[in-house]
Amino acid sequence: MRTGVSCLVLTSILMIGLLAGCASNPVPNAPVPADDPIVVRGSTVQPLAFRGLITDIPGGRILGFHYEGANSVRGHDYRWDESFENRTRDLNGMAQQLLREAGYRIEPRTEGGDVVQLVGTMRKLVYNSYSHRSDFNQASCELRWEMFRAGDETPFYTQATTGEGRVPLTESGAIVAAFDTALKNLLAREDFVEALSR
Repeated sequence: MRTGVSCLVLTSILMIGLLAGCASNPVPNAPVPADDPIVVRGSTVQPLAFRGLITDIPGGRILGFHYEGANSVRGHDYRWDESFENRTRDLNGMAQQLLREAGYRIEPRTEGGDVVQLVGTMRKLVYNSYSHRSDFNQASCELRWEMFRAGDETPFYTQATTGEGRVPLTESGAIVAAFDTALKNLLAREDFVEALSR
């Protein structure tokens, strides 16, 4: 009886150890590709002004880690700081280009007229790098999108999308790739197109 109890306790300890090891050393999955945007005719939807990307991530927050070797040994961390924030500033131009490619009429930022204001808020960001055989950086993000009519403080459309991206370790575009996917997933939504067609 004691032997059976001892085996059960030892098995439980081993299982807890294995689960803890899995939790601290993640196995990266291949990023999910973006959905195909719905291409519209600009004359059928309201013109848009992209007011820009806002980041709702506290300074100093740990985004992820560098993992080294076949066993994914955790190394240094990545924290939200100015170097990451500066990259998000470059996403505004990319967002406008994607919107134009999908057929939307993009107007300068303005508070007046019939132009709909689109705002993106990055609420979650995970950033990890891996160095073993195929070296890469990988990011995933969640954005909340809001659209406002001129003069309104309450959005008439709100939606959340996610995105993932991966680039070689020598490059720094994983966050850009994740944002690109999240925006394309928004542009692939029929309710987004319908909201601008009213």
